[in-house]
Amino acid sequence: MNPLPAPPSGRGGAVGQGSPSLPPLHASEAKLWHICPRKWKHAHLDRRVPVATSEAISRGSAVHEWLAQWWGGETAIALPDDPIARACCIGYAAMWRSPGSALSTLVEHPWRAHIGGVDCAGTLDVLRVVDGLDLIVEHKTTSQDIAPGSLYWRQVVTTDPQVSMYRAAFPGAKVLYDVLRKPALRQKTTETEDAFVARC
Repeated sequence: MNPLPAPPSGRGGAVGQGSPSLPPLHASEAKLWHICPRKWKHAHLDRRVPVATSEAISRGSAVHEWLAQWWGGETAIALPDDPIARACCIGYAAMWRSPGSALSTLVEHPWRAHIGGVDCAGTLDVLRVVDGLDLIVEHKTTSQDIAPGSLYWRQVVTTDPQVSMYRAAFPGAKVLYDVLRKPALRQKTTETEDAFVARC
């Protein structure tokens, strides 16, 4: 059995010593290693690429693209083709109506910073300046229960390195962990797609 790889942060010493050959540690890479070191090895050392994209990832990407336009202030945004993703976006817009006012809004904003001697980088879903303070918005979709006190939030607090990296890279910033729960419903045989979306 092959041993599990060392944490990706092990590159930190070399970067701190000025090695130009190592790329920065991305927040998504650190999160993947925390979830499963073997998956991290397949993705970042073996460079394995999935043959097909899973339905959950495709659906999440569609919602993410819609949210980027919504937070960017666009008004005429095409809804995703996938009915579950479409229902998520319709519900989100009905709940929040608009992003609200802000001094500035940056969508898909790249960042780079040294954290604990490690060269780190990533992309913020949204970075806004509200009342003189930075507000970072992190979008997620999930099929898990996201009620207050649920396991989902305990996992975010205890095992998700993204928020910690954001707080270190942007001292004093507030982080809004913006989660959309995907409906756990299936379309009935005799049900139209529009009726299914409405039921979601």
